[in-house]
Amino acid sequence: SPACPLGDDRRLVVAHRAVGRAAPAAAAAAKGAASEAKEEDAVAVGSVEIPSGACAVKVADITDAGRFHLHLQSRAAELQEVTEMMAEFGVAQGLNPGPAMVVRRGQKVAALFDDGSGPQWYRAVVLQVLGATDARVQYVDYGNTGRITTNKLAALELTYFAVPPCAIGARLALLRMPALDAEYGNDAACYLNDMVWGRTLECVFHTKAVGEDVEVSLLEPQEASESKGAEKDDAKAPSSVAEEMVLAGLATLKKTAAADARGLEEATDLLERMQTAQAEARRERRGQWRFGDLPEDDDDA
Repeated sequence: SPACPLGDDRRLVVAHRAVGRAAPAAAAAAKGAASEAKEEDAVAVGSVEIPSGACAVKVADITDAGRFHLHLQSRAAELQEVTEMMAEFGVAQGLNPGPAMVVRRGQKVAALFDDGSGPQWYRAVVLQVLGATDARVQYVDYGNTGRITTNKLAALELTYFAVPPCAIGARLALLRMPALDAEYGNDAACYLNDMVWGRTLECVFHTKAVGEDVEVSLLEPQEASESKGAEKDDAKAPSSVAEEMVLAGLATLKKTAAADARGLEEATDLLERMQTAQAEARRERRGQWRFGDLPEDDDDA
């Protein structure tokens, strides 16, 4: 798993690696960039059909414990198509920065990113224009965002966006996560990273609203769960990433979890299991529960 040390300001400092081919990913961001990201409004790029039932996914990017992006394994061929298309664009365009580009919020562009193996072009959308020479973009096929000088952007015909974005923004259903710069925020993000990065997981989509982060459960593949069940008491073995985080005291149920569960698909059993996990974390004084019950302001949904 990628190293995930705590910085002085408790920022996440893991450099996210590619799922398959080298992907754009944000390493530790400056505090100013973090505040810029909080001010971003959602920019519509394209809709993605959310499947019903459990499906195989890989995590493409982790923003913090409360937000990440997924790749549907059923869309692997589309991701490969986009990768090859942008590689061809790079051959024609070249891989060096060009003249500064005048951009506007919401504009679809090509953006250079170098993960250490050399710069490549990726599909992106402009989230913010930051003065005359900078912009904040989202790499739509992986989900991560970054500040970039506009000479590392290039115009991209809309035909390059015929394939919908390959990354789906998601959150673990019913949970409240500590902010990245809060106590336990970095710990929670690293814990999530260690559990999910580079693995194929089963995903249940509890919400399917277009243009919003979907609420999900991430589960071990059935064969892995059966293997673990042979070694552990299956009644006590957590079946989901959310349960593991709640058991560790790094996530808590929202105050509105019971009401929220009634409005989510396939969430009743999930709620019951996480209520049991939270009771154990509180009893054992794990993580955020180390001093007992959380202060009222920390326990708000």
